[in-house]
Amino acid sequence: MVVIKKQDGTTVYIDGDNLKSACLDGLNLHRALIEDADMSKSSLQGADLRGASLSGTNFRQASFVGAKLMTALMMEADLTESTLTNCNGQFAQFDRASLVNADMSNSDWSGCCFDAADLRGANISNCNLVDASFERAVYDKSTIFSEGFVFEGTGLVRDG
Repeated sequence: MVVIKKQDGTTVYIDGDNLKSACLDGLNLHRALIEDADMSKSSLQGADLRGASLSGTNFRQASFVGAKLMTALMMEADLTESTLTNCNGQFAQFDRASLVNADMSNSDWSGCCFDAADLRGANISNCNLVDASFERAVYDKSTIFSEGFVFEGTGLVRDG
């Protein structure tokens, strides 16, 4: 059972533990609670996920183009090969999340926590990363950061 608690106090119950390939484009899921679900290959383009609790959820190959992710909790989420372009994700939490080969370009990730996240192969170019935290986050030679990104003091760990 997937439980989505909406900001207006209503609760939506969806039978089953997955929303695989679901189309949730443009939905207002502000402060929704969707944890440990299978949402792989889902589309959440333009969705309002501000303050949503999405920890531990499988978002492999999901699309978040233009989504509002401010203060979203995505700890330990699997966002491998997902598209998170043109997002406003200020202060979102991606601790221990897998962002392998994710496209996070052209987005505002200021104040975000990427501590211990896997960023190998991710595209984080043309992003606002002011005050973002990367303690023990892993990247590799295929990870793309914005030109001029300063690695010193970030806590990023290079793999290979």
